[in-house]
Amino acid sequence: MATNLKDIAELAGVSTATVSRALNNPEVVSESARKKIESAIAAAGYMPNINAKRLRTRKAHSILVVSPDVSDPFCASIIRGVENTAAKLGYAVLLGDTQGDIERARTYAGMVGSGHVDGLLYFGIRWPYELPETLHTQRKDLPIVYICNYTIDRKPNVGIDNVAAARLAVDHLVGLGHRRVAVIAGLEGHPETTARLRGYQEALASHGLPVADELVSYGDFSFESGITSCNALLSTSDRPTAIFCHNDRMGLGAVQALWHRGMRVPADMSIVSFDDLEFAKFSCPPLTTIAQPMHGIGVRAVELLQDLIQGNEPNTYSELLPVELIVRESTAAPRVAG
Repeated sequence: MATNLKDIAELAGVSTATVSRALNNPEVVSESARKKIESAIAAAGYMPNINAKRLRTRKAHSILVVSPDVSDPFCASIIRGVENTAAKLGYAVLLGDTQGDIERARTYAGMVGSGHVDGLLYFGIRWPYELPETLHTQRKDLPIVYICNYTIDRKPNVGIDNVAAARLAVDHLVGLGHRRVAVIAGLEGHPETTARLRGYQEALASHGLPVADELVSYGDFSFESGITSCNALLSTSDRPTAIFCHNDRMGLGAVQALWHRGMRVPADMSIVSFDDLEFAKFSCPPLTTIAQPMHGIGVRAVELLQDLIQGNEPNTYSELLPVELIVRESTAAPRVAG
């Protein structure tokens, strides 16, 4: 039985270099040579079937998901939808966790450009790392779909309307009678933060309520920043009666900050958060939140990516899925409507 490239090369009657090129860049190998190599692989049982299929179709039959943190519950929920859909369509899924490392992200870019994967799903504002010039020349139209972020590139993006979703959250609070509504925003300058702040401001303006600078505190989407930002808002002379948090983790942090001060939710402060991660319904109290269709985002992202891989032009470059306000026990009317 063949155990290495040299054995395969001898069986196929070609050089080991040709076998290597056929496995990694089949487009540069003649059809006759590919058939010989494919036959040798099949006879020797050298490689899994997926690699033999790759030689026939010139496709890797795998996609790459690049995330800033694959352990993040939000990303993980979307990736679950990606995995389920990719499996049905015959794609293996590779996960790339950048952890903010630029060099690691460049390595992932090279995987797409060199044909090791057929396409990329990217959690990010835009693909920020230049491909090596040789790869850019070979693959001018890399199949890329962005997830949950606006992009200035002409690439498909799957997400939600963050402005409308934020308006929905604030409208709920105002509808309960709250007039001093604060916000714990995400990272300053982040597209999702900017969009959700805009929705917050538009909702207040539509109800004739002022947008006060002292009611805006920036976090970084972490649990800890929810605690810090909530404490900052509570230090204002005219405290808010409700807080809109840009994600569930900061919402849970705000609840803890209030608990440490002896304040009750929602009796002393109403909290609306964003995402509807699993823990939101098990917190104390359960969080009222904007539910994102995380699984659906993953499903649709893979479907759009498959269209690109097959050479089809997408019908839209920005696909927005619907959100839902889930009302639980963290919101109620203020004790005294201001």
